[in-house]
Amino acid sequence: MPSFHQATIPPCELHAASLGCRAQSCKPTTARPHDGWHSRPGVVVLSVKASATAYEATSATSTQSWRHELPCGLHLEMLRRSPRLPATTRGVLLFVHGARHGAWCWEEHFLGFFAEHGWDAFAMSLRSHGGSDMDDHPGCMTECLEDLQHVIKSLPQPPVLVAHSMSGLILQQYLIEVANGRSMAHVTGVALLCSAGMLKAAPDMQYFQAQSSLWHLLKVVWWMLSKSLSNIALNRQMLFSSDIPLDMLRRYQRRLENAPNLLAFTQGDVAEGVKMAEGLARPISCGVPVFAISAGNDGIIMPHQVEDGAAMFGAHAHRIPGLAHDLMLCERWESAAVCLEDWLETIPGSTSLQQQPLQQAGPKKTV
Repeated sequence: MPSFHQATIPPCELHAASLGCRAQSCKPTTARPHDGWHSRPGVVVLSVKASATAYEATSATSTQSWRHELPCGLHLEMLRRSPRLPATTRGVLLFVHGARHGAWCWEEHFLGFFAEHGWDAFAMSLRSHGGSDMDDHPGCMTECLEDLQHVIKSLPQPPVLVAHSMSGLILQQYLIEVANGRSMAHVTGVALLCSAGMLKAAPDMQYFQAQSSLWHLLKVVWWMLSKSLSNIALNRQMLFSSDIPLDMLRRYQRRLENAPNLLAFTQGDVAEGVKMAEGLARPISCGVPVFAISAGNDGIIMPHQVEDGAAMFGAHAHRIPGLAHDLMLCERWESAAVCLEDWLETIPGSTSLQQQPLQQAGPKKTV
């Protein structure tokens, strides 16, 4: 079980998703206020020890995959790992990846971990990402929200949404829509992993000052503006930990450099979301528990950016030392999984291995 230590973290962090976005504006719609989860924002530094959780793990099924059809005719890649004993499921999780990634990044460790611990774990690939269909026009936030809702409604029950990096902005927009009164597909929680707050998505003076050195700052800026993931050494510094095995790094590198250089939404979408957020009282009350994790060794997203996103919804940001930006793929991935699992236990209705029947979600095949 992780030990929690209240602390102040030095300012630091950014979201590459707000840079180099594709050009097409879509106007977000609006939504409705509820009570928030936390009464005050804060920062918690986690010293995560071991991998044990408060309950006994169950075995999981093999990964299942299928293509989810959207109303527009495009298909999204879906992956699923379920507890071997369906009657013991603790709830549903839906993992959403960041830029240049896909559902595959969750399959490496997280889907199996959470399925073994009683969760029905799903992962989706956004349009033009992973194994999903390529879209023939630039993406926008409205489409992201519509696609996400369509997937949510296909699941056995309302899920906890878990987003990494770029997709954290999509989930923040989702919560803002709810707080503004828009009727959205119900979710039971939102976790933001290494994701910048919408108001801090773009680099500012605090971001520049948070860098370890001017040289590192120059590398970060070059890495973002080049929009290229072909430099394996630089990718190790930006996304992964220094001790990641070379064979593993090369395997991830092939995935990343072959991925289309596309983002799911535009800078204009983020600007619209910021306007909506600025019109809401703080903390934004959306009736959904919110959780955030920042990585101590993140090369591109600084802790103050994650903290800002958590604080916007009255939640705490949890910083885990030693983790890299791609926390689900780095050598210490389990510390992030355990931290997330501990929070999941606090969500009403998600008690350890509660008895509830599992439904089926769409056609599947074993992979």
